[in-house]
Amino acid sequence: MNGKTKRLIRREVLHVKVPMSDSQIYSLEKEGKFPARIQLSPRCVAWDEAEVDAWIEARKADPEPLKAAPPDVSLRKTRPVRHGASAAQRGDNAKD
Repeated sequence: MNGKTKRLIRREVLHVKVPMSDSQIYSLEKEGKFPARIQLSPRCVAWDEAEVDAWIEARKADPEPLKAAPPDVSLRKTRPVRHGASAAQRGDNAKD
């Protein structure tokens, strides 16, 4: 090794450093926008602390925040929105 030891952090420590949900972190990992996890065993993952710290510093330097995609309202189970439906088809009684 080059004298530097890599420190791996588990999920609990990661959440202290990056207060995001597991699903947010997983989505960012899949998009390549967050450091990838390291699979230590079938039920244990960790992250390289230096990579996470570098990601945090990059986020501080970037003035443009991460933007979430808008929800697809047509997939809602209750009151789904049908695109292209007129007010009469939806049952709206509003007068134009």
